Amino acid sequence: MEANGQVDYNIRDYFKEIMSCAHDPTRLQQKRYLNAIPRNLGYEVEDKVVSVRQLLTSNDFRKIGLIEDVILDTMMTGGEYTKVMREAIQSVDMPSEITRIPVRLPRGFAREVAELADIPITSGQYTSVELNAIKIAEAPLISSEMVEEQMWDVVADEIAGAGEMLENKITQDALTTMLRGVTQFHDTAGVNQGRLAISKAITDIKIAGYMPDTILMCPEYERILLDEMTSGYITAHEQSASALTGANIPSPYLGLKAYVSNIPANNDPAISSIVTDRNLAFANAGDIGAILYSKYHVQRLGTRRAIEMTNYEDPLRDIAAGIVFTGRFGHGWVESNSMAAVAIRF
Repeated sequence: MEANGQVDYNIRDYFKEIMSCAHDPTRLQQKRYLNAIPRNLGYEVEDKVVSVRQLLTSNDFRKIGLIEDVILDTMMTGGEYTKVMREAIQSVDMPSEITRIPVRLPRGFAREVAELADIPITSGQYTSVELNAIKIAEAPLISSEMVEEQMWDVVADEIAGAGEMLENKITQDALTTMLRGVTQFHDTAGVNQGRLAISKAITDIKIAGYMPDTILMCPEYERILLDEMTSGYITAHEQSASALTGANIPSPYLGLKAYVSNIPANNDPAISSIVTDRNLAFANAGDIGAILYSKYHVQRLGTRRAIEMTNYEDPLRDIAAGIVFTGRFGHGWVESNSMAAVAIRF
């Protein structure tokens, strides 16, 4: 397929064409010569070094070097809909395996100065968070039989599944860090658990000198908020024009950017030693349904190495030999800013 002069191939079409070339009877003699070419022999095509073996087996020069991009795109697509914590907290690059990131503390007020007087320099106040990179990896199950039988839909799903698992791991580790770090709680005691609880938590964070802008919640807590909005506000005003059009109906999140996750935290002793259950859930006493926080001040997700794939010179052979995706990430809670977050408990 072509769009605006750009060639767009999905992984199914790509491997179907590669396989058709490999099974072409007129190329069997060429294949014997091809096998004698060193696998690490490269050739520069349009400023990119590609495998000579791949160059000789492709009948479309526009596809040369696309295999890694196609597989990576498929993998990233698999993790896209489970992506939560990458967006819910601040992300930073890690220049080294152990990285200390400065975090600005809340400031006071500007000073009044006389005309023509010297203006004093303000010294900033900072805390920091330490990130330690850990390696995560996943290898999708792709058998030689899948390639032999040209089961490209299954191959694509396996690669996308690996992307989902990698993204789930990033979210799980970041969520565990947040649950372990939060120290401020609003206990609902089983009543006023929806927007009234959020309002109280917002007030507590503002009194501490921070401006909450984000809420992370479990699906059960989201249901409480949505039920409040529909059965409470709309039912009471169902005859009004605003209810019919949706105008002036208050957001259940009270202006906060909302994220929802059903991924459980790690089985972390540091969590269970503080609270019986610190997973995001909202059914029993002690459960945490939501966490409100100032996104800049509480946590960092560091990337030492983004998710990448092992390079492959021979797509048909190497995809069945084992694709491996790896990445390195670090997580850290800003201890000095713990007042910038409040957890809502059942």
